[in-house]
Amino acid sequence: MEEYKLPGSSYNQLMKIICAYAATNGTGITLAELAKSADMKEVIISRNNSFLTQAKLLAETGNNSGNKSIKRVPTALCIKLGKAYVMDLKEKVIECWNEVVKGSPFLNKVISVVPVKNDILKKELVNNIIKLSVNSVSNNSRTGATAIIEILKITNFVKEQEGRISIVAQSVEQEEKEILSIESHVSVDADKNDIIEKENHTLEQNEYCVYTYSSNEKGKLAELSVSKSATEDDLLVISHMLNAILKSKKRKQ
Repeated sequence: MEEYKLPGSSYNQLMKIICAYAATNGTGITLAELAKSADMKEVIISRNNSFLTQAKLLAETGNNSGNKSIKRVPTALCIKLGKAYVMDLKEKVIECWNEVVKGSPFLNKVISVVPVKNDILKKELVNNIIKLSVNSVSNNSRTGATAIIEILKITNFVKEQEGRISIVAQSVEQEEKEILSIESHVSVDADKNDIIEKENHTLEQNEYCVYTYSSNEKGKLAELSVSKSATEDDLLVISHMLNAILKSKKRKQ
């Protein structure tokens, strides 16, 4: 499993870095230049750059022969987020982080491990995030996992109460809306005793592989077309969509 680079600082420090990048208005800047302008240590900025790049808040340009010479450019989303934070436009900040979360298979996977009907200890979720990210357990990774939880709290995917994390009802409702289009194509009404079988053959149509799932009693339940060029991250998104359907089915039982 590929490692996901967690933030290397607290949420507040991460936002300070984002704001410093946003202040360049899209101009490429080196690590040393940013550290000087933001009055921060290079090592603190450096351990957050990989996360910001994965979140599509940063892009690299210039000579990549050494870290000192790499120029990083804030994306339009980074500039929008940084300016919204500075101006205390909370709704805009939420909107920007929502875009980051929805575009990240990893962050969607983190949301999926939070129980729907129950809650989870915050420290347990921190450990789960570190495990999912394939990072080693350290103070930095714990801080990074906690920053991830803060992002999910800000975007109202989860809430915290007395050291426990739970799914926000609003996010559950939104999730149900997002899977309506899926449910129109995939039946989730199979009885518990139905035997779901995956056919042994895969039908190839142009650039897609078509997987058919069937029930002994109800026949074909679903047909899934997957592009041959799909990446692991793409498949994780599909997995999250199917998991959302399963959660919706359980809530209705």
